[in-house]
Amino acid sequence: MESQLLELEHSIGYNGKYQCTVHYHPFDKDNIIYNIGGLLVIENIQDKHQQQFLRGHDMEISAITISNSGQLIATGQLGTIFQKLPDAPVILWNYDRKEPVAVLKGMQVCVKKLAFSPDDRFLAALGENNAFIIWDTRDGSAIHTRVFEFPLHVVSWGDIMHDQNPKHPSYTLVTANQTNVFINSLEFDIGSMQYFLKQGAVQLPNTGLIRNYTFSSINGDSLLLGTSGGEVCIFSVYSRIYRATMPISSNGLMAIAQIDDNIIVGGGDGKVKKLNIGGGKWSLTHEAQLDSKIMSITVSADKKELMVGSSGGKLYRMLVADLSFMLHTDAHTGSINDLVFGNRSDQFMAIDENGAVKLWDLSEYKSIFTANTIKNSRGSSCFVAKDDGSLVTGWRDGFIRAYETSGRVLWEIANAHRGAVSSLYCDANYILSGGEDGAVRVWARTTRKLLIQFNDQKRDIVTLIPDLQKPYQIHSCSMDRSISTYDLKLEKRVNGHQTKNGALFGMSQRRDSELELVTCGQGSPIYFWDCDQAGPVAEIMYPYKVLTIQVSPSGKFIAFGTETNEVFVYSLDGLNNFTFLGKGLGHSGPVTKVKWSPDEKQIISVSTDSSISVWNFYGAA
Repeated sequence: MESQLLELEHSIGYNGKYQCTVHYHPFDKDNIIYNIGGLLVIENIQDKHQQQFLRGHDMEISAITISNSGQLIATGQLGTIFQKLPDAPVILWNYDRKEPVAVLKGMQVCVKKLAFSPDDRFLAALGENNAFIIWDTRDGSAIHTRVFEFPLHVVSWGDIMHDQNPKHPSYTLVTANQTNVFINSLEFDIGSMQYFLKQGAVQLPNTGLIRNYTFSSINGDSLLLGTSGGEVCIFSVYSRIYRATMPISSNGLMAIAQIDDNIIVGGGDGKVKKLNIGGGKWSLTHEAQLDSKIMSITVSADKKELMVGSSGGKLYRMLVADLSFMLHTDAHTGSINDLVFGNRSDQFMAIDENGAVKLWDLSEYKSIFTANTIKNSRGSSCFVAKDDGSLVTGWRDGFIRAYETSGRVLWEIANAHRGAVSSLYCDANYILSGGEDGAVRVWARTTRKLLIQFNDQKRDIVTLIPDLQKPYQIHSCSMDRSISTYDLKLEKRVNGHQTKNGALFGMSQRRDSELELVTCGQGSPIYFWDCDQAGPVAEIMYPYKVLTIQVSPSGKFIAFGTETNEVFVYSLDGLNNFTFLGKGLGHSGPVTKVKWSPDEKQIISVSTDSSISVWNFYGAA
């Protein structure tokens, strides 16, 4: 866990990839439960500063369910990449104690669906490897395991029957594949003292019913199955027959909530629809249009409010009565490739692989604006200009674009580089850009004309910074393992260093000592370079790839992020005196960037898993 000096204050990052991964707690009315990558988050919707984090998964969480009693949570993940087999464990959590009760094995590749029996006794799961497993939650034993030839799409529990054997009741369990709907019975066999699953098929129309089912919902005798074609298919559980099909959406249905005589469904077209189904008649009463495909709908404990999650990384609070809504959470949906602070400690900018540029406010943990460029444009780098605070961004199509803080495009430099613009710096004197093509270019600040370019380096320029003492000298770090220092007055390279192996991924500059440059990489630990010496003058050892590094504003500390998803902080005291202060695990993907806030009280880290972690740092006091 993090040390006392480094504390995970907040995490931002619902990405809307998987169905039903947002849930209101059935009794703690203000708490929602969702995942950010591999972290399970319990958040108070009235106060975003109140977040609790449950760690246990080594990959992204793909399925979440909560038991009716609210005592148990089950989470399943993507298959791990850290072992030979892509095992996808399911973790059973105790809600009150906020700790894991059991780790359930048997799934591989990805856990698709999870469902608790109404009495919390059993947990059913469907996996990407066509596995269907039922566990006993009391001891974690698997009471039913079967791998099908064709994948099952949905799993839901129906009523519990106590009449035959009150001590060992029988359970109804619905599953479905593309061609069949099964209403199964889980019954206790006294002879073997075990539960067995008896499969029972639903009587379908003579013509058959071939559908890709997306969700299932049972209310007494009524079974509703949503389809990728945008319909709801209705079945009788007790009679095991097909009743009807209702077309509702043009672009597939992904989520459902049932409240009394109303159902609320979310579609692939971003629409949330409320239908009254009382008395057998279906009538549309309300409709709301959101930003993108609806992936989750969950009902609050008092049944007055919904939390709706979209594939665009947004969570909306919505009133059941009329479907009026407000945005609760916004997030990045692609790998976050860069982030930067301006002069303010409460705002930073981030850019992601899906082309979203967001300005984030740390006081409320929300994005003040999002700028999306043309479609299919992917973001690679960003910088807040030192002079006017404009937001300068670099793109994989070689463009540099600047935005006002309102989100309006100020200017752009077309084809600034061949391939991605991988590093940027901008102040009153000039705009510096480094590219995937290895070129370092200097542009006039006002006219944006190309003034000078250097082509010494052969691969991506990962960091480009002016010298702290001599701003007319700039330092460039490349993935080709070289560091170059250029003098803009002389228009030539005046110094350089080279590591022996691996690659360099990031660079910063010390503010004390001899103002050494600090680099991080693969096969090269963290090296400190003095302009007067060819080789590194000091190092911090770390066995894996270090992808990003930054010296703190006071120069007393250094933070770095790793491929093992961690953030580390060391103190710098003299040339060779480094003290480990703490590390934190907040992401479930490699840390792509870490940045200090100007007041040195916080560190922001971002990751390939689209999440943002806000760390409180107590070492500066």
